[in-house]
Amino acid sequence: MFRKVRERALAEHSIVGILRLLGGKTWMKRPVKTERDLEYYKNTLELIKRYEKEGFVTSKADKVVLTGLGQKLVEKIFSACKNNKISYSTGEFHLGTPYKEIVTELQGVHKKFSPRRELDQAPLSTSSAVAKIAYAIKRGDVIGKRVVCIGDDDFLSIILALTGKPKEVLAIDLDKRVLSTIEELSKKTKIEIGTLKHDLRKPVQTKYRNRYDTAFFWSSDTEVGFNLFASRGIELLREGGAIYANVTPSWCHPLELLGIRRGIFEMGLKITDFVKDSGEYIFANKTWKVDLIRMEKSRTSKPMCRILRDKIPY
Repeated sequence: MFRKVRERALAEHSIVGILRLLGGKTWMKRPVKTERDLEYYKNTLELIKRYEKEGFVTSKADKVVLTGLGQKLVEKIFSACKNNKISYSTGEFHLGTPYKEIVTELQGVHKKFSPRRELDQAPLSTSSAVAKIAYAIKRGDVIGKRVVCIGDDDFLSIILALTGKPKEVLAIDLDKRVLSTIEELSKKTKIEIGTLKHDLRKPVQTKYRNRYDTAFFWSSDTEVGFNLFASRGIELLREGGAIYANVTPSWCHPLELLGIRRGIFEMGLKITDFVKDSGEYIFANKTWKVDLIRMEKSRTSKPMCRILRDKIPY
């Protein structure tokens, strides 16, 4: 029952659409406990409790209701982005011959790499990952730029280096296997790839801060995960730098999406592009579509997460 409600709610562009749902309707159905969705159900209840504690929603017998305070938050977020010129498009990218060669190169890497569930690894398909970089190149965020990949089981750093277009590439990850694979393949690329083993729950080292022009990340589809990765992006980027992030709309809970959009607003990031169905990945033997969000760091942007001591919920 709840899956139908959730999918209908996310029929529009994921983040903006769900805010319109909650802002206009002010309520959503409470999830039903089933064996198939037990983990999802538990996460949802935790979210409801958190938003209830903050005064944004109230929980009734069969529904979650947006409060007056929650309504003001939604209106505030919409008014903040009302004058922003956001480019909306679909993920129909046409890859030229050079990119197709990179896809072939990476397919062998993905066959050898086994994603770790405990780190929420679910890499984009190789064609989707290459298309993501192709889009960033078209937007002018790669050529001659310093680029950082925050978590890189998609191996975007390898794609970037194979194009030969960035000035510098850095891959940050907690998984030694990811970094060793990147280091091994770095020898085949036109640009050397720097690697850094780092737990993103801790701030990045001073020498890496405010250095990069473009950052790529794909966090867990949760408010905590997204805001944490975006915070590290703000630390790493110079003013005016671009952040490319992914969200899985059919997986991400509506209240999580509200938290993500709220976090973007509170961190002072400006959304410039929204690409629906920009790529796909396989998880639990099912293909999932992802949306791409491009944001820019401004003079007033600031990290929301300094140190996170808890485990990131997946």
